[in-house]
Amino acid sequence: MKKFSAVMALGFLLLSFSASAADFSGNIYTAGVSKYLWRGQQLSEGFAIQPGFNLNLGNLSFGYWGSYDADAARYSESDYTFSYSETLPGLDVIRVGAGFTIYTFPYADVAANNDTEVFGTISSSVVSLPYVKFFYDPTFGAGGYLEAGVSHSITLDAFAPFGSVTCGYNFGQWGYEKSLSVALGTLGVTYTIDKFTATLSGSYQLALDEQYENDGFGSLAVSYGF
Repeated sequence: MKKFSAVMALGFLLLSFSASAADFSGNIYTAGVSKYLWRGQQLSEGFAIQPGFNLNLGNLSFGYWGSYDADAARYSESDYTFSYSETLPGLDVIRVGAGFTIYTFPYADVAANNDTEVFGTISSSVVSLPYVKFFYDPTFGAGGYLEAGVSHSITLDAFAPFGSVTCGYNFGQWGYEKSLSVALGTLGVTYTIDKFTATLSGSYQLALDEQYENDGFGSLAVSYGF
């Protein structure tokens, strides 16, 4: 609880300070998903509501993300992420970053109610927007996870069809054997009016190891940028 309060205090401090800054930006959003899948794991069997927000001040970012499990009628997860990123000097198409996420699970065992994961990332602004991201959980997850992906979109007035593919390798997180996890493909379209954006998408994960299963979900999200 003390860690949760400290994180929220830092988040609100960033919001208050950045409100008058010229390089402040962010967005508020909520999404409905038919199923909650994460790194090949099924974390809800049915519909979930997943709200959140992101605040950016220069190269610093703070984000919140949550998931409400409709079948269980409970808020199952709240995550808080702090990160820093910047472009490489003399190479503006490459961006590197690092940060950490605090995961909280209100209905989990008390001993495992909070978990912290650190990460590093490298991405590019060239066509297909490739990125590689490595996560490491030294406590309850007890392992690393590598994720790589590409994405592309086409702007047609207010509409923007898009597609993405990600692939993961689990280095033993959460009791899994070391192996490739899943390849996740997503197709969707966004519709933007002023600062509001609606996104409709469908995703399907292909199991790359017998520890995982083929599965899929649909999503409808609405966001407001500022």
